[in-house]
Amino acid sequence: MRILVPAAIYHEFAAAANNTERPRRLLGSLYQSWQLQGYLLARRTRKEALVQKLKQNEANRFQRIRDFLGSGTPEPDKHFELTEKLFFLLNDFEAKWKSDNEQTRDEIHEIITRLDLLSQDVADIKKKDADRSQQLEKFSDQLSFVEQLVRHVESSNVNRYDYLEADRNIFRQINGVDATETGRRIRRIGRKLSVAASVEHAKIRMGAQADGGYVCLNDFGGIKTALSFGIDNDVSWDLDIAGRGVIVHQFDHTVDGAPVPHQNFRFNKQMIAPNAEDGHASIGSILQLNSLSEPASVVLKIDIEGNEWDVFDSTPEHELAIFSQIICEFHGFQFVEDDAFFQKVDRVLTKLEALFQVVHVHGNNYCPMFSIGGVAFPSLLEVTFINRHRSTFCETKEVFPTSLDQPNNQNRPDFFLGRFVF
Repeated sequence: MRILVPAAIYHEFAAAANNTERPRRLLGSLYQSWQLQGYLLARRTRKEALVQKLKQNEANRFQRIRDFLGSGTPEPDKHFELTEKLFFLLNDFEAKWKSDNEQTRDEIHEIITRLDLLSQDVADIKKKDADRSQQLEKFSDQLSFVEQLVRHVESSNVNRYDYLEADRNIFRQINGVDATETGRRIRRIGRKLSVAASVEHAKIRMGAQADGGYVCLNDFGGIKTALSFGIDNDVSWDLDIAGRGVIVHQFDHTVDGAPVPHQNFRFNKQMIAPNAEDGHASIGSILQLNSLSEPASVVLKIDIEGNEWDVFDSTPEHELAIFSQIICEFHGFQFVEDDAFFQKVDRVLTKLEALFQVVHVHGNNYCPMFSIGGVAFPSLLEVTFINRHRSTFCETKEVFPTSLDQPNNQNRPDFFLGRFVF
Protein backbone atom coordinates (compact mmCIF):
# COMPACT_ATOMS: atom_id res chain seq x y z
CA MET A 1 0.00 0.00 0.00
CA ARG A 2 1.40 3.45 -0.93
CA ILE A 3 1.15 6.13 1.77
CA LEU A 4 1.06 9.72 0.54
CA VAL A 5 3.03 11.98 2.92
CA PRO A 6 2.85 15.79 2.49
CA ALA A 7 6.00 16.84 0.57
CA ALA A 8 6.99 19.78 2.85
CA ILE A 9 7.02 17.61 5.94
CA TYR A 10 8.87 14.81 4.19
CA HIS A 11 11.72 17.05 2.88
CA GLU A 12 12.05 18.87 6.21
CA PHE A 13 12.65 15.68 8.08
CA ALA A 14 14.74 14.08 5.29
CA ALA A 15 17.18 17.02 5.29
CA ALA A 16 17.91 16.46 8.94
CA ALA A 17 18.00 12.73 8.73
CA ASN A 18 21.88 12.53 8.29
CA ASN A 19 22.64 15.02 11.05
CA THR A 20 20.64 13.78 14.04
CA GLU A 21 18.98 10.62 15.23
CA ARG A 22 15.89 12.43 16.56
CA PRO A 23 14.45 13.61 13.24
CA ARG A 24 14.87 10.08 11.88
CA ARG A 25 12.78 8.76 14.76
CA LEU A 26 10.17 11.45 14.18
CA LEU A 27 10.01 10.58 10.51
CA GLY A 28 9.61 6.91 11.37
CA SER A 29 6.81 7.69 13.85
CA LEU A 30 5.07 9.88 11.30
CA TYR A 31 5.37 7.15 8.70
CA GLN A 32 3.91 4.57 11.07
CA SER A 33 1.07 6.98 11.96
CA TRP A 34 0.16 7.48 8.32
CA GLN A 35 0.40 3.73 7.71
CA LEU A 36 -2.06 3.09 10.56
CA GLN A 37 -4.45 5.75 9.27
CA GLY A 38 -4.37 4.19 5.85
CA TYR A 39 -5.18 0.80 7.31
CA LEU A 40 -8.08 2.28 9.27
CA LEU A 41 -9.34 4.10 6.17
CA ALA A 42 -9.30 0.92 4.13
CA ARG A 43 -11.07 -0.99 6.91
CA ARG A 44 -13.78 1.66 7.17
CA THR A 45 -14.21 1.61 3.40
CA ARG A 46 -14.67 -2.16 3.40
CA LYS A 47 -17.11 -1.91 6.32
CA GLU A 48 -19.20 0.75 4.59
CA ALA A 49 -19.28 -1.37 1.44
CA LEU A 50 -20.42 -4.39 3.47
CA VAL A 51 -23.08 -2.38 5.28
CA GLN A 52 -24.26 -0.89 2.01
CA LYS A 53 -24.57 -4.39 0.53
CA LEU A 54 -26.49 -5.61 3.58
CA LYS A 55 -28.67 -2.53 3.40
CA GLN A 56 -29.48 -3.21 -0.26
CA ASN A 57 -30.19 -6.90 0.36
CA GLU A 58 -32.53 -6.20 3.25
CA ALA A 59 -34.16 -3.36 1.36
CA ASN A 60 -34.90 -5.81 -1.48
CA ARG A 61 -36.36 -8.28 1.00
CA PHE A 62 -38.36 -5.48 2.55
CA GLN A 63 -39.83 -4.63 -0.86
CA ARG A 64 -40.67 -8.28 -1.52
CA ILE A 65 -42.61 -8.38 1.75
CA ARG A 66 -44.38 -5.17 0.76
CA ASP A 67 -45.29 -6.71 -2.59
CA PHE A 68 -46.48 -9.89 -0.88
CA LEU A 69 -48.75 -8.01 1.48
CA GLY A 70 -50.25 -6.15 -1.40
CA SER A 71 -51.17 -9.34 -3.26
CA GLY A 72 -54.27 -11.46 -2.81
CA THR A 73 -57.47 -10.50 -1.04
CA PRO A 74 -56.87 -8.47 2.11
CA GLU A 75 -58.67 -9.47 5.30
CA PRO A 76 -58.68 -6.23 7.32
CA ASP A 77 -61.49 -7.29 9.62
CA LYS A 78 -60.34 -10.79 10.37
CA HIS A 79 -56.60 -10.28 10.60
CA PHE A 80 -56.39 -6.63 11.66
CA GLU A 81 -54.23 -7.29 14.70
CA LEU A 82 -51.73 -9.45 12.80
CA THR A 83 -51.48 -6.99 9.91
CA GLU A 84 -51.07 -4.09 12.33
CA LYS A 85 -48.13 -5.83 14.01
CA LEU A 86 -46.56 -6.63 10.67
CA PHE A 87 -46.69 -3.07 9.37
CA PHE A 88 -45.44 -1.79 12.72
CA LEU A 89 -42.33 -3.91 12.26
CA LEU A 90 -41.97 -2.77 8.67
CA ASN A 91 -42.12 0.87 9.69
CA ASP A 92 -39.66 0.21 12.50
CA PHE A 93 -37.36 -1.47 9.99
CA GLU A 94 -37.49 1.57 7.69
CA ALA A 95 -36.83 3.93 10.57
CA LYS A 96 -33.73 2.03 11.61
CA TRP A 97 -32.27 2.17 8.09
CA LYS A 98 -33.05 5.85 7.78
CA SER A 99 -31.10 6.54 10.96
CA ASP A 100 -27.29 6.76 10.87
CA ASN A 101 -27.21 2.94 10.85
CA GLU A 102 -26.49 2.86 14.56
CA GLN A 103 -28.45 -0.36 15.07
CA THR A 104 -26.38 -3.49 15.23
CA ARG A 105 -26.67 -6.19 12.61
CA ASP A 106 -28.15 -8.60 15.17
CA GLU A 107 -31.02 -6.24 15.94
CA ILE A 108 -31.73 -5.71 12.27
CA HIS A 109 -31.68 -9.44 11.58
CA GLU A 110 -34.09 -9.98 14.47
CA ILE A 111 -36.52 -7.56 12.83
CA ILE A 112 -36.16 -9.35 9.50
CA THR A 113 -36.75 -12.73 11.16
CA ARG A 114 -39.92 -11.49 12.78
CA LEU A 115 -41.06 -10.05 9.47
CA ASP A 116 -40.49 -13.41 7.78
CA LEU A 117 -42.49 -15.24 10.47
CA LEU A 118 -45.36 -12.81 10.28
CA SER A 119 -45.43 -12.88 6.50
CA GLN A 120 -45.58 -16.68 6.68
CA ASP A 121 -48.54 -16.40 9.07
CA VAL A 122 -50.27 -14.11 6.60
CA ALA A 123 -49.62 -16.61 3.80
CA ASP A 124 -51.08 -19.47 5.88
CA ILE A 125 -54.16 -17.44 6.73
CA LYS A 126 -54.72 -16.48 3.09
CA LYS A 127 -54.44 -20.14 2.09
CA LYS A 128 -56.97 -21.19 4.74
CA ASP A 129 -59.33 -18.43 3.66
CA ALA A 130 -59.05 -19.59 0.07
CA ASP A 131 -59.86 -23.17 1.13
CA ARG A 132 -62.85 -22.00 3.15
CA SER A 133 -64.08 -19.90 0.26
CA GLN A 134 -64.01 -22.99 -1.97
CA GLN A 135 -65.90 -25.01 0.65
CA LEU A 136 -68.52 -22.27 1.05
CA GLU A 137 -68.93 -22.04 -2.71
CA LYS A 138 -69.43 -25.81 -2.92
CA PHE A 139 -71.92 -25.74 -0.03
CA SER A 140 -73.80 -22.87 -1.68
CA ASP A 141 -74.15 -24.92 -4.88
CA GLN A 142 -75.47 -27.89 -2.87
CA LEU A 143 -77.92 -25.65 -1.02
CA SER A 144 -79.21 -24.21 -4.27
CA PHE A 145 -79.81 -27.73 -5.57
CA VAL A 146 -81.75 -28.71 -2.42
CA GLU A 147 -83.85 -25.54 -2.63
CA GLN A 148 -84.69 -26.33 -6.25
CA LEU A 149 -85.64 -29.87 -5.25
CA VAL A 150 -87.90 -28.62 -2.44
CA ARG A 151 -89.63 -26.19 -4.80
CA HIS A 152 -90.12 -29.00 -7.29
CA VAL A 153 -91.66 -31.30 -4.68
CA GLU A 154 -93.94 -28.57 -3.30
CA SER A 155 -95.18 -27.68 -6.77
CA SER A 156 -95.60 -31.30 -7.82
CA ASN A 157 -99.10 -32.68 -8.42
CA VAL A 158 -98.06 -36.16 -7.26
CA ASN A 159 -100.27 -37.48 -4.46
CA ARG A 160 -97.65 -37.83 -1.74
CA TYR A 161 -100.16 -39.51 0.57
CA ASP A 162 -99.91 -42.65 -1.58
CA TYR A 163 -96.19 -42.89 -0.81
CA LEU A 164 -96.74 -42.12 2.87
CA GLU A 165 -99.38 -44.81 3.13
CA ALA A 166 -97.00 -47.30 1.47
CA ASP A 167 -94.37 -46.47 4.08
CA ARG A 168 -96.90 -46.98 6.87
CA ASN A 169 -97.85 -50.38 5.40
CA ILE A 170 -94.20 -51.47 5.51
CA PHE A 171 -94.01 -50.35 9.16
CA ARG A 172 -97.18 -52.28 9.99
CA GLN A 173 -95.83 -55.47 8.37
CA ILE A 174 -92.66 -55.26 10.43
CA ASN A 175 -94.57 -54.69 13.69
CA GLY A 176 -97.43 -57.03 12.98
CA VAL A 177 -100.08 -54.27 13.14
CA ASP A 178 -102.63 -54.23 10.33
CA ALA A 179 -104.24 -51.16 8.86
CA THR A 180 -107.55 -51.82 10.57
CA GLU A 181 -105.98 -51.78 14.03
CA THR A 182 -103.99 -48.65 13.18
CA GLY A 183 -107.15 -46.87 12.04
CA ARG A 184 -108.93 -47.92 15.25
CA ARG A 185 -106.08 -46.49 17.35
CA ILE A 186 -105.97 -43.12 15.63
CA ARG A 187 -109.76 -42.76 15.80
CA ARG A 188 -109.64 -43.52 19.52
CA ILE A 189 -107.06 -40.76 19.96
CA GLY A 190 -109.25 -38.38 17.94
CA ARG A 191 -112.29 -39.11 20.13
CA LYS A 192 -110.28 -38.30 23.29
CA LEU A 193 -109.51 -34.93 21.69
CA SER A 194 -113.13 -34.13 20.79
CA VAL A 195 -113.73 -30.38 20.78
CA ALA A 196 -116.42 -28.51 22.72
CA ALA A 197 -117.15 -24.81 23.23
CA SER A 198 -117.05 -22.83 26.47
CA VAL A 199 -120.37 -21.31 27.43
CA GLU A 200 -118.87 -18.46 29.45
CA HIS A 201 -115.77 -17.41 27.53
CA ALA A 202 -114.74 -16.76 23.94
CA LYS A 203 -111.47 -17.79 22.36
CA ILE A 204 -108.67 -15.40 21.45
CA ARG A 205 -105.36 -15.73 19.69
CA MET A 206 -102.24 -14.90 21.70
CA GLY A 207 -98.74 -14.54 20.29
CA ALA A 208 -97.54 -14.34 16.72
CA GLN A 209 -99.74 -14.54 13.63
CA ALA A 210 -97.75 -17.62 12.60
CA ASP A 211 -95.66 -20.22 14.40
CA GLY A 212 -95.45 -19.31 18.10
CA GLY A 213 -99.03 -18.06 18.38
CA TYR A 214 -101.81 -20.12 20.00
CA VAL A 215 -105.57 -19.98 20.45
CA CYS A 216 -106.54 -19.74 24.13
CA LEU A 217 -109.72 -19.24 26.12
CA ASN A 218 -110.14 -15.63 27.20
CA ASP A 219 -110.36 -16.61 30.84
CA PHE A 220 -107.54 -15.12 32.90
CA GLY A 221 -109.46 -13.94 35.96
CA GLY A 222 -107.36 -14.51 39.07
CA ILE A 223 -104.46 -15.90 37.02
CA LYS A 224 -101.14 -14.60 38.35
CA THR A 225 -98.69 -17.25 37.08
CA ALA A 226 -97.98 -18.98 33.79
CA LEU A 227 -95.43 -21.61 32.83
CA SER A 228 -93.89 -21.57 29.35
CA PHE A 229 -92.00 -24.77 28.49
CA GLY A 230 -89.84 -24.42 25.34
CA ILE A 231 -89.41 -20.84 24.11
CA ASP A 232 -86.54 -21.05 21.60
CA ASN A 233 -86.33 -17.58 20.00
CA ASP A 234 -90.06 -16.75 20.03
CA VAL A 235 -91.70 -15.35 23.16
CA SER A 236 -94.64 -13.63 21.48
CA TRP A 237 -97.13 -15.75 23.48
CA ASP A 238 -95.19 -15.05 26.68
CA LEU A 239 -95.27 -11.30 25.99
CA ASP A 240 -99.06 -11.27 25.57
CA ILE A 241 -99.49 -13.21 28.82
CA ALA A 242 -96.98 -11.02 30.68
CA GLY A 243 -98.79 -7.94 29.38
CA ARG A 244 -101.78 -9.02 31.47
CA GLY A 245 -99.69 -8.71 34.63
CA VAL A 246 -98.99 -12.45 34.80
CA ILE A 247 -95.56 -13.73 35.92
CA VAL A 248 -94.24 -16.10 33.23
CA HIS A 249 -91.73 -18.74 34.33
CA GLN A 250 -89.86 -19.78 31.16
CA PHE A 251 -87.94 -23.03 30.80
CA ASP A 252 -85.65 -23.94 27.89
CA HIS A 253 -82.27 -25.68 28.10
CA THR A 254 -81.38 -24.91 24.47
CA VAL A 255 -81.09 -21.10 24.81
CA ASP A 256 -79.33 -18.78 27.25
CA GLY A 257 -82.25 -16.45 27.83
CA ALA A 258 -85.39 -14.89 26.47
CA PRO A 259 -84.72 -13.06 23.17
CA VAL A 260 -86.86 -10.16 24.40
CA PRO A 261 -86.79 -8.96 28.02
CA HIS A 262 -89.86 -8.27 30.14
CA GLN A 263 -90.19 -7.41 33.80
CA ASN A 264 -92.59 -10.34 34.29
CA PHE A 265 -90.29 -12.94 32.70
CA ARG A 266 -88.47 -15.44 34.92
CA PHE A 267 -86.14 -17.44 32.67
CA ASN A 268 -84.67 -20.82 33.67
CA LYS A 269 -82.09 -22.64 31.55
CA GLN A 270 -83.41 -26.10 32.43
CA MET A 271 -84.78 -29.04 30.52
CA ILE A 272 -88.30 -30.19 31.36
CA ALA A 273 -88.20 -33.90 32.21
CA PRO A 274 -90.43 -36.51 33.91
CA ASN A 275 -88.33 -36.24 37.09
CA ALA A 276 -86.27 -33.42 38.62
CA GLU A 277 -82.89 -35.15 38.29
CA ASP A 278 -79.49 -34.19 36.84
CA GLY A 279 -80.35 -30.50 36.91
CA HIS A 280 -83.65 -31.02 35.05
CA ALA A 281 -87.01 -29.63 36.16
CA SER A 282 -90.33 -31.43 36.36
CA ILE A 283 -93.86 -30.06 36.60
CA GLY A 284 -94.03 -31.13 40.25
CA SER A 285 -90.70 -29.54 41.19
CA ILE A 286 -91.64 -26.23 39.53
CA LEU A 287 -95.03 -26.08 41.25
CA GLN A 288 -93.45 -26.87 44.60
CA LEU A 289 -90.56 -24.39 44.19
CA ASN A 290 -92.98 -21.55 43.39
CA SER A 291 -95.60 -22.55 46.00
CA LEU A 292 -98.27 -23.15 43.35
CA SER A 293 -100.99 -25.41 44.73
CA GLU A 294 -104.34 -23.72 44.16
CA PRO A 295 -106.46 -25.69 41.64
CA ALA A 296 -107.08 -24.14 38.21
CA SER A 297 -104.83 -21.14 38.95
CA VAL A 298 -101.87 -21.49 36.54
CA VAL A 299 -101.66 -21.40 32.72
CA LEU A 300 -99.30 -23.87 31.01
CA LYS A 301 -97.92 -23.62 27.47
CA ILE A 302 -95.76 -26.59 26.50
CA ASP A 303 -93.78 -27.27 23.31
CA ILE A 304 -90.91 -29.60 24.17
CA GLU A 305 -90.48 -31.55 20.93
CA GLY A 306 -92.00 -34.93 21.82
CA ASN A 307 -91.00 -35.11 25.49
CA GLU A 308 -94.51 -33.98 26.46
CA TRP A 309 -95.75 -37.59 26.47
CA ASP A 310 -93.26 -38.75 29.12
CA VAL A 311 -93.72 -35.56 31.16
CA PHE A 312 -97.52 -35.84 31.28
CA ASP A 313 -97.35 -39.59 31.80
CA SER A 314 -95.27 -39.14 34.97
CA THR A 315 -97.23 -36.16 36.36
CA PRO A 316 -99.98 -37.10 38.84
CA GLU A 317 -103.51 -35.79 38.37
CA HIS A 318 -103.47 -33.56 41.46
CA GLU A 319 -100.55 -31.60 39.96
CA LEU A 320 -102.19 -31.32 36.54
CA ALA A 321 -105.37 -30.05 38.22
CA ILE A 322 -103.47 -26.89 39.26
CA PHE A 323 -103.58 -25.67 35.63
CA SER A 324 -106.51 -23.62 34.37
CA GLN A 325 -105.44 -24.02 30.73
CA ILE A 326 -102.92 -26.23 28.98
CA ILE A 327 -101.85 -25.28 25.48
CA CYS A 328 -99.73 -28.14 24.14
CA GLU A 329 -98.06 -29.21 20.92
CA PHE A 330 -98.34 -33.00 20.67
CA HIS A 331 -95.79 -34.74 18.44
CA GLY A 332 -95.50 -38.14 16.77
CA PHE A 333 -99.03 -39.36 16.05
CA GLN A 334 -97.71 -41.21 13.00
CA PHE A 335 -96.06 -43.73 15.34
CA VAL A 336 -99.25 -45.11 16.88
CA GLU A 337 -98.47 -48.47 15.21
CA ASP A 338 -95.89 -48.92 17.94
CA ASP A 339 -97.65 -50.61 20.87
CA ALA A 340 -95.64 -48.97 23.66
CA PHE A 341 -96.05 -45.50 22.18
CA PHE A 342 -99.78 -45.92 21.59
CA GLN A 343 -100.32 -47.12 25.16
CA LYS A 344 -98.44 -44.09 26.50
CA VAL A 345 -100.50 -41.72 24.32
CA ASP A 346 -103.70 -43.40 25.44
CA ARG A 347 -102.74 -43.09 29.14
CA VAL A 348 -101.86 -39.40 28.82
CA LEU A 349 -104.99 -38.40 26.89
CA THR A 350 -107.21 -40.41 29.24
CA LYS A 351 -105.68 -38.60 32.23
CA LEU A 352 -106.11 -35.19 30.60
CA GLU A 353 -109.64 -35.98 29.43
CA ALA A 354 -110.71 -36.57 33.04
CA LEU A 355 -109.56 -33.10 34.12
CA PHE A 356 -109.84 -30.94 31.01
CA GLN A 357 -112.02 -30.25 28.01
CA VAL A 358 -110.49 -29.63 24.57
CA VAL A 359 -111.75 -26.33 23.11
CA HIS A 360 -109.42 -25.94 20.14
CA VAL A 361 -107.21 -27.96 17.78
CA HIS A 362 -104.87 -26.88 15.01
CA GLY A 363 -102.58 -28.89 12.74
CA ASN A 364 -99.03 -27.57 12.60
CA ASN A 365 -98.08 -27.58 8.91
CA TYR A 366 -94.34 -27.65 9.57
CA CYS A 367 -94.85 -31.43 9.84
CA PRO A 368 -96.83 -33.53 7.35
CA MET A 369 -100.40 -34.73 7.46
CA PHE A 370 -100.40 -38.54 7.44
CA SER A 371 -102.89 -41.09 6.26
CA ILE A 372 -102.86 -43.43 9.26
CA GLY A 373 -104.98 -46.53 8.81
CA GLY A 374 -107.02 -44.66 6.21
CA VAL A 375 -107.53 -41.70 8.58
CA ALA A 376 -105.99 -38.31 7.75
CA PHE A 377 -104.31 -36.99 10.87
CA PRO A 378 -101.57 -34.39 11.45
CA SER A 379 -98.33 -35.67 12.94
CA LEU A 380 -98.06 -32.45 14.99
CA LEU A 381 -101.23 -31.18 16.65
CA GLU A 382 -101.74 -28.06 18.79
CA VAL A 383 -104.41 -28.61 21.45
CA THR A 384 -105.97 -26.19 23.97
CA PHE A 385 -107.33 -27.80 27.16
CA ILE A 386 -109.55 -25.97 29.71
CA ASN A 387 -109.91 -27.12 33.30
CA ARG A 388 -113.45 -28.47 33.76
CA HIS A 389 -113.81 -26.47 36.98
CA ARG A 390 -113.23 -23.15 35.15
CA SER A 391 -116.08 -23.38 32.64
CA THR A 392 -119.13 -25.22 31.39
CA PHE A 393 -119.15 -26.58 27.86
CA CYS A 394 -121.50 -27.23 24.99
CA GLU A 395 -121.35 -28.90 21.58
CA THR A 396 -119.66 -26.96 18.81
CA LYS A 397 -119.99 -27.10 15.05
CA GLU A 398 -116.75 -25.23 14.41
CA VAL A 399 -114.69 -26.17 11.39
CA PHE A 400 -110.92 -26.12 11.78
CA PRO A 401 -108.89 -24.11 11.01
CA THR A 402 -110.97 -21.19 12.26
CA SER A 403 -110.57 -17.47 11.61
CA LEU A 404 -108.30 -17.30 14.68
CA ASP A 405 -105.82 -19.78 13.21
CA GLN A 406 -102.81 -19.01 11.06
CA PRO A 407 -100.48 -21.41 9.19
CA ASN A 408 -97.34 -22.06 11.22
CA ASN A 409 -95.43 -22.11 7.94
CA GLN A 410 -96.69 -19.12 6.01
CA ASN A 411 -95.41 -20.58 2.74
CA ARG A 412 -97.79 -23.55 2.90
CA PRO A 413 -101.58 -23.79 3.23
CA ASP A 414 -103.03 -24.64 6.62
CA PHE A 415 -104.27 -28.20 7.25
CA PHE A 416 -108.03 -28.69 6.90
CA LEU A 417 -109.29 -30.72 9.86
CA GLY A 418 -113.02 -30.21 9.36
CA ARG A 419 -115.02 -30.61 12.55
CA PHE A 420 -112.40 -32.98 13.94
CA VAL A 421 -115.00 -35.64 14.70
CA PHE A 422 -114.04 -39.34 14.78
